[in-house]
Amino acid sequence: MPGCRAVVFDLSGTLIDSYSYGREADRYNAMLVRIADALGVAGSAFEKVWGAQYRDRWTGRFPTFEAAIEHAARSLEIEPVPGRVAAAATVRSEFMRSMPARPDAAETLAAIRDLGLKTGVISNCGPDVAAFWPDTELARLVDVAVLSCVVGFVKPDPAIFRTACERLSVEPGECVYVADGEGGELAAARSLGMQPILIRSSYRDPPFFRQPHVEPWDGPEIAWLKDLVELICG
Repeated sequence: MPGCRAVVFDLSGTLIDSYSYGREADRYNAMLVRIADALGVAGSAFEKVWGAQYRDRWTGRFPTFEAAIEHAARSLEIEPVPGRVAAAATVRSEFMRSMPARPDAAETLAAIRDLGLKTGVISNCGPDVAAFWPDTELARLVDVAVLSCVVGFVKPDPAIFRTACERLSVEPGECVYVADGEGGELAAARSLGMQPILIRSSYRDPPFFRQPHVEPWDGPEIAWLKDLVELICG
């Protein structure tokens, strides 16, 4: 792609499968039930409160996942017990670490760097992701990771895209952004002059299938991450 010096990726739904839909959603919901059990609260009540507080987690209100759990418990008028909070945090940590990278994620990142391009990640996420990210197999292949809970900006806020470009020392027009199109992120990247590319939400979906969360998009799209190298070089 013309003038490309860096490629920035969304995380959930792009480099790893999203847990917002399909079989991964079932695992995610089961995880929430286990967290509620660990805290000693009703699963349905916890799920409602947890869902309502997502933006607080994403914008860095809570320095740790344990702090987010404690806040959710108090919202349910339950005084959090340290041992129960630790058990709940362990459930979440085990779930996050069981989320594998997409099968061609590492090879794609390596191939992009072999082209002499910089790599980055932008993710709307909470402190649990910030804690486990450095230990993942992908982190060593990414030059810059911009996590919303650390910087305080949430996609599609243009500030989070600008932050990634600044940390990569590139202009937005020199940067490709690859994502599954959730929450208007592709349009936001395009408005800054970045070169956005839509990737199929799940590899289990048929080619060019649109999950309900995918924003309207008429730009370039790929079915697999590995398709990106040819598109950039083309």
